[in-house]
Amino acid sequence: MIDSVPKIAVTHGQAVWALWHLFDGASMPNQAFNSYVKYLRRAGIPFDSRELGVGAGTNIVYVYEHLMDLAVALFLKSQAILRKDVVEVLAHHRDELRSIYRLAWTERETELGKPVSVRIGVKDKFRLRGVYLDLCLRYTAEGFLTTTGPKALGPAGYIKAAGTQHRRQYFRDPIPLSELATDLVRLADAAPAIKRGRS
Repeated sequence: MIDSVPKIAVTHGQAVWALWHLFDGASMPNQAFNSYVKYLRRAGIPFDSRELGVGAGTNIVYVYEHLMDLAVALFLKSQAILRKDVVEVLAHHRDELRSIYRLAWTERETELGKPVSVRIGVKDKFRLRGVYLDLCLRYTAEGFLTTTGPKALGPAGYIKAAGTQHRRQYFRDPIPLSELATDLVRLADAAPAIKRGRS
């Protein structure tokens, strides 16, 4: 393993700043983006009831796992998955997903995430590394979003999953989780101090 997960502790405003920059503005104004993050929070992402303080004026601190909960939710939203469906899937699998988020950091270049070389034809060659998240998302005939996951995949597993026949029943490819984690940690470290009410 590389190390433990980063010791991140940021405010709501700093979390929104980092996530907004992670998604290049997410094709929406900052205020609309902030509103969506607040919607997710009210709906149970990234905090469950055990993680929220009690009483007015309680300062909520976002750690690595909380930021990753939001990053994955926002990644799915960017792929036009309905927001209610995002919340239900991620909240239901919260503990499993957080374990995978930690793996995405600690094994981003080793073990599961160890780089592999991929050759296409004679000349084209590239390397893949990191941990990927496969939620195996699909909509039922009744219109409900379901998942048989979540699963952590390495580079070889990603290639196999993305290229498997009949993959079309699962309508989203695995998420590049280690890449999201690396960029998000860098942005969280750079987040400026933001006064309450200015996020």
